[in-house]
Amino acid sequence: WTAQGCYTDTSTSRTLAATSDVNETSMTVESCLAFCASGGFNLAGVEYGSQCYCDYALQASGTFSSAENCDIPCSGNTTEVCGGADFIDVYWNGAPLPIVPQTVGSWAYKGCFSDSVSSRVLPHQVTIPTGVSVESCTSACNASDYGVAGLEFGLECWCSSSLPTSSLLSDDACRTACAANTTEFCGGSSKLTVY
Repeated sequence: WTAQGCYTDTSTSRTLAATSDVNETSMTVESCLAFCASGGFNLAGVEYGSQCYCDYALQASGTFSSAENCDIPCSGNTTEVCGGADFIDVYWNGAPLPIVPQTVGSWAYKGCFSDSVSSRVLPHQVTIPTGVSVESCTSACNASDYGVAGLEFGLECWCSSSLPTSSLLSDDACRTACAANTTEFCGGSSKLTVY
């Protein structure tokens, strides 16, 4: 693992959002790295001296900041620094970070679109027993005779015959890794990666 620096973070929009651990008495950089490694994550971060966060990619909300902002000693080893108040020290294990494949077979990436649980922009959900990846979702939609596939929250596959009419968002809004292939992005919370 190598240090990547200090980043901004908030409780409402996490820089590392996949999972977390809190230990008020014995958090160390090493225990956080071990926790994230046990989950197979590429990135780990420590914050507030006692919090550990993991993810496959930095979320767009986190921006690089001065190391001065990450100055709180770790609860389990006061000679180490474990982030700051609303600042997270980020570490990377060197594994490839997720990408958005621009093409998958004959399918082409169309963008990141907003979605709503109450009004789905791609109305047909497909269950994929082997797990969701860009390849498995586009294949499942194709097998069901749909020409549009959308991936959401890393583990959902949605299909339609037409492209969504909802808002086209920045690619940074769709930064949740696919459950079945963590080297690819599969949308986000109420956001679809569309092919």
